[in-house]
Amino acid sequence: MIAGDYDLALMLVSNLENRQALLSHIMVHSTRRLWLPHRHRLMRQDIITLHDVAREPYIQLLIDDAPDSTAAYWRAHDAAPRITVRTQSVEAVRSLIAHGHGVTILSDMMYRPWSLEGDRIEVREIAATIPALTTGIVWPRLRALSSESRAFVDFCRLESTGTLPEARRAMPTERE
Repeated sequence: MIAGDYDLALMLVSNLENRQALLSHIMVHSTRRLWLPHRHRLMRQDIITLHDVAREPYIQLLIDDAPDSTAAYWRAHDAAPRITVRTQSVEAVRSLIAHGHGVTILSDMMYRPWSLEGDRIEVREIAATIPALTTGIVWPRLRALSSESRAFVDFCRLESTGTLPEARRAMPTERE
């Protein structure tokens, strides 16, 4: 987008690198929670900390910014996961967890309460500050959007908030 190849994109906003060159509108905040097998011993605890999770075999998803964001929040809490499996497959993560081979912390956006084999996967809150995964629409700060792209940005804002920014309500499009 910065190079001018794209007008806008729907993407992960939580891991944007060149924020000063881009504008964004967040559409979805997705909480990251602990995924664990049905009837796992941590399910009986009222409070689960990252230090509790650190004692468990950890399954690390390797897509998008997952390894970097995982490392960052563990480091911020002076803890580290005991990674036993690394995979790029969300379905592999689900299967491994459902079969009792470990736990992970992932976004609710990816959560489903069963594996492909039909085994249960549970989720629990963690007593730690773990940033949400945010997705949204992103466009270049210094390049004017076409009327079609502007209409799409406005639609996304309207859908996610129910309102358009006041300045946009009065702003004419290129065709007006």
